[in-house]
Order: sequence, then C-alpha cells, then structure tokens
Amino acid sequence: MKHLLVGLVLMAAFGSGAARAQSMVIATGVDPAFAAFYVANQAGIFKKNGLNVDLKTGPSGSTMASLVIGNQAQAAMSSEQGGIQNFNRSSDVVVVSEGTQMVGFHGLVARGHKTLDELKGKKIGVAKGTGGEAFWLAMLQNKGLKATDFQVVQVEAPEMIAALERGDIVGFAAWEPWLAKARRAVPNTVLVIDDVGIMSPRAFVYMNKPWVLKNGAAAETFLKSLMEASDIITKQPKEAAAYVAKQLNLDLDLTEELMPKVPSKFQLTQDSIKALQFAEGVLKEGGRLVKPVDYGKFIYPDLLKKLRPEAVSYEVPKS
Repeated sequence: MKHLLVGLVLMAAFGSGAARAQSMVIATGVDPAFAAFYVANQAGIFKKNGLNVDLKTGPSGSTMASLVIGNQAQAAMSSEQGGIQNFNRSSDVVVVSEGTQMVGFHGLVARGHKTLDELKGKKIGVAKGTGGEAFWLAMLQNKGLKATDFQVVQVEAPEMIAALERGDIVGFAAWEPWLAKARRAVPNTVLVIDDVGIMSPRAFVYMNKPWVLKNGAAAETFLKSLMEASDIITKQPKEAAAYVAKQLNLDLDLTEELMPKVPSKFQLTQDSIKALQFAEGVLKEGGRLVKPVDYGKFIYPDLLKKLRPEAVSYEVPKS
C-alpha cells in the first residue's frame, strides 16, 4: 500500500509537470543565421525551461515567418524584409528582439562568370521576399545598375544549386550556406560579390502579439531560452556549431567556417532600427513595399526589457 501511494504521488508530480509544459510552434529557415533556434532545440534548453517546442523549418526564414500570421506559429526568426512584409499583412506580427548580425553572409555566385558586367543579360536566380532579394536590390542600387540589366528568375534557395548545375541560371543571389555549397558542388562557380559595404543585415525574432499577450510567462521563457542559446553560440562556438550542423544536417567543417559570420546578439538598439529601415527602403525602391512601416506598432520591446533592460535602447522612428 505504501509503495502504491508513493507511485501515485510520483505519477501526479510528473503529470502536473507535463500539464504545465507550454506547447509552441516556431518556424525559420535552414541556415546558420538562425542558430539560436537550433541550439535552443538541440541543446534541450526549451525542454529544460518547460517548453514543448515544435521547430518547423522551410526554404527561407521569410517564407516561414508568414506562419506567425494567424498564429500557425507563435514565433519565427527571419530577415528584416520577411518581418516587414508579414507585419504589413498583419499587425499581429511583431519584432521582439534582434537575434543575429550577418557579416559577408549574402552574396552573388556565378558559374563561368567573374564580374557583374559579364552577367548582364544573363539569368540570375533570386528568391522574392528573402534576404537574398534584399541583397540583390541593395547591390543594384549600390553599383548603379538596373534590374532590367539582367534576366531575374524566381528560384527558392534550396533549388538554386540544381538550377545552376542544369544551366537554367548562370548565377544566383542568396545567403549562406547556399553560396558556399554552390562553390563546392558546381565546377567553375565563384563568388562575384558579397554584402560587405553594401548592407549590414540582421535576423530578428518575430512573435504573434495576441499569443504573447495571452501567454506572457511562456513568451518570456521562450525569449530567455534563446538568450541562453546565444550565450552558448558566443562562449562555446564549437559546441554551438555541432548543434547547428546536426539540426541542418550540414557538414561540420562548413558550419564552423560560417558561424563567425553570424554573431548572435539579442538586443534592440538604434542599429537594429537602422537595419529595419534600410530593408524597408530597399523594398520601397524595388517596388516591393506594400505600405510604410509603423515602427511604433511593429516593435514590441516589452519581453526583452523584462529580461535584459540594458539591451533595449532606441528611439521609435517618426512616421
């Protein structure tokens, strides 16, 4: 009888713990810029902190961020333009923190061509609504070129290497690891230009605001988990790279090569705002901006302020 009572008590304890676990769906793309999501998942940080997280990945962070609309996913990690375009579709999508800075992470690769002049009139693959498109548009502006100087072909990032091999395109604008993979897989493929001196992109964490307001404690725990993952990325880079490589089924050596290009920083600063505004300007110039961004509604700093108040320092841009 005594053993039965002990068993019932243990079952009740475990049962109540399971009942308290908050379920979440989160979504992102498949590249090291979103390492905080992968590390928190692979290292068991979400589980340790009482979250039952279903991590969904897709062709790009921008594509997956659309799941935050309608609360199909409660959080996503994506580039600036992915967040901007989805916020302009639904104000439920809000920025809660910057998560990653990207340095030399975007670029243009080509097969059999080494300069932009050589590529004029040729077919270039670009995935609309992604960081690759933002880089492409910013690069054109920076170099005084026009989109009509090239034949732009819509190609999702995971399909770009195959399209390059088949000869459907001669080059593509994208981000890592696709740039490095293309140079490794397709003979005579080179990096024509990267984003250094053209743009300073970031990846941000976006959440469904109505869900956050109803599940404040869980939302805080989620962001806290990402910040714990960020500490591992910063302080234990080899361990972090191993987690990322496992999540993405990516070569470990390549992952270790790419991780320094995506330092993890959870903050909301004036530079964060500038990155968002730059992306907004690029989208507007390229005719891709649905409407001007209302930053007072788009940025939701409350969670980060509670967890790391010193990391929040910015002025809301005037409309």
